[in-house]
Amino acid sequence: MEPVLLLIMVADATGLWKNWRRKIFKELKINNFIVTKEVRIVGDDGKTMGSFSTERALKIAQDQDLDLVEFSPSICKILNYEKYRYSQIKQDRKKNKTEVKEVQIRTVVTDHDLITKMKNIRRFLENGDSVKILITSKGRQIARPEYIA
Repeated sequence: MEPVLLLIMVADATGLWKNWRRKIFKELKINNFIVTKEVRIVGDDGKTMGSFSTERALKIAQDQDLDLVEFSPSICKILNYEKYRYSQIKQDRKKNKTEVKEVQIRTVVTDHDLITKMKNIRRFLENGDSVKILITSKGRQIARPEYIA
């Protein structure tokens, strides 16, 4: 009997489903979840606006219909958080998709080794990775293919 891989999906407070086996995006503190009393604000264009109390900074962000996002303690940025989050997830997925796994198989191989290699190939493909299979030979096997069992 083959083992079954269970994928645990849990809904977080925002109602979005998270895959706990693979963390896609680091959640940041936004708006009312920021607990620092005073923050330094960086605008959407990257320029420093100054140091304000958290309440004042939140009011500035709400006046612009944007979110106050805490990137590190006491450093916040005013931006559209959903748009930022979407672009970060998209970049992370693009970065993860380009991975190519390589599996080497010798021409003379036992059945058990071949089964193990096939299980690994299946696992790589189920994870969404590309698989490159190399079949290698040594010495006399190259010159005389009839020796290959």
